[in-house]
Amino acid sequence: MPYKFNWTDLTLEQFFREYWNRKPCLIRSALPDDFDGITPEELAGLALEEQVESRIVIQSGEQDYTLKNGPFHEDDFAALPQRDWTLLVQGVDRLVPSVQKLLTAFDFIPYWRLDDIMISYAVTGGNVGPHFDHYHVFLYQVAGTRRWTLTNQHCTLDNYLENVPLRLMREFPIMLDWIVEPGDVLYIPPLWGHHGVALDDDCMTASIGYRSLRAREIAEALADWLAENPAGNTLFADPDYTGTPPGEIPERVHAPILSALAPALSSPGLDEAWAQLVTLPDQAAAELLPEPLDPPLSLEMLPEKLQSSPVWLRDSVTRMALTPQGTLFINGMAWETAASAAFKRILANSILYEELEAVLTNPQDAQALLHAINQQWIVPDEP
Repeated sequence: MPYKFNWTDLTLEQFFREYWNRKPCLIRSALPDDFDGITPEELAGLALEEQVESRIVIQSGEQDYTLKNGPFHEDDFAALPQRDWTLLVQGVDRLVPSVQKLLTAFDFIPYWRLDDIMISYAVTGGNVGPHFDHYHVFLYQVAGTRRWTLTNQHCTLDNYLENVPLRLMREFPIMLDWIVEPGDVLYIPPLWGHHGVALDDDCMTASIGYRSLRAREIAEALADWLAENPAGNTLFADPDYTGTPPGEIPERVHAPILSALAPALSSPGLDEAWAQLVTLPDQAAAELLPEPLDPPLSLEMLPEKLQSSPVWLRDSVTRMALTPQGTLFINGMAWETAASAAFKRILANSILYEELEAVLTNPQDAQALLHAINQQWIVPDEP
């Protein structure tokens, strides 16, 4: 089922105006306090698997941390101390459909901004140390209680402890101090240091992370677009060099440089380059992309399939983005389809799909839906 985010006394407009990319925000009772998407035992089971990225962090002194990387064995868990350890599993949304459905509560952030959902389980005292990130994160307290301390001071690359296997902040002057309970959601923007310590043996937190792209990544995406598009053959048109010493670059060169780059810096070039960048799967996701159905469904089989499976989910690693010009990018590629603009909006703007039978009234949309199912971009929601 889809989740609804409870903003209580805070409006969405206030959140973006006052907090997004600016300062932390704690929303009490924002989500269910009895989330049953995954248990600590199931999380530990994922950490035993070879293809799953997992870590265990153990604190044995004020600045003494041990980092262990998975996959783990059952004996590893049996050997853990009674307190002060944390298990972290990355990409749980890619592995557990009920966790992926959490994204429906955060549909005010573009789905293509998502990095992944990491889930941690900690016993009393468990923590990963004070640190800061370069991305946006919503921390949903699934179970148990945790104390969060935060700061925006000294969040720089030179403020790290040496000889520690984690990138932990050396100086951490506390500016905010909150205790969170099940159902609470804490938003932390980039470059805010945070330190979360479990206050009981039932502490489970879902970290919904949204990446922040660096300028060089955007520039690389523009270069890739120019390399694949005829507009990339635009020639640099030299300016008038009258009066310019032969070893100096005149300011007059700026305009022709920008003119050569203009196809990539204006629509649709910029839109397509951006859509390609934000939907391109990373290496870990690329290994999990779905294979086409074999044998594929036929158009005649589609109505019965939709009746037997009324609810569908976006494939957990598939990314989609719709450009202002109406081109739908899926996993880094533009999808050439005759589907209607309305159908492409439905596909791009949802994680959970219902009442898809209505699509069958339009032959082009029906064909596009069949293709999406056969490519396994969307899959039946299994109870």
